[in-house]
Amino acid sequence: MGIFENIVLPIGTKPASGWVKWYHKGVPDNEGTEREQARKQLELVQHCKVCTVLSGDYYPSFNMPFYPQHNNCDCLLFSIEKPASQVSADCSLNKFVGYVFKQDKSKGKINLFETWGYSIEDSENLKCEYEKQAKRKYLSGDYSLQLLNEYGQRITIAIELKRGEGSVKIKTGWMVRPLGLITCATPFSGVVE
Repeated sequence: MGIFENIVLPIGTKPASGWVKWYHKGVPDNEGTEREQARKQLELVQHCKVCTVLSGDYYPSFNMPFYPQHNNCDCLLFSIEKPASQVSADCSLNKFVGYVFKQDKSKGKINLFETWGYSIEDSENLKCEYEKQAKRKYLSGDYSLQLLNEYGQRITIAIELKRGEGSVKIKTGWMVRPLGLITCATPFSGVVE
């Protein structure tokens, strides 16, 4: 059986369990120029920017944006199987080499990471660790929803990094993208207390 079970959920409802795929007619699931052109065309005829950017996103039903987003919402939710094989997390290496460990851009983050025992040489390992933990937590719904606007749904995921004999748990910011992709927007936004 494919990822879609072809069950369209009525407006204002969400399944008791499982996953959903957000859908807005006319918006291709793939990222890129075709998607953005379709979104812009729909927005020209008064379709909601937030709704069109959500199209194609996957969410566990217990941790998803409010549905419907507004009166006369054109969005649909499809009940889907858990998208484990489709989900991926992408954290750009530049989040570390060009930001965290770059003195003039890190806003003090370099000092924190260095006190935890990390340096620019650890950037590739940090990237891989972020992606591994973020994917696992996204699949389990272990994240908090943050700002949703015309740029997409932001989520916060706690990442645990080894620090000497112990560990430190930090907040990281991610964007939900179509077809199970999440991308790291902020590699550090605070320590989890």
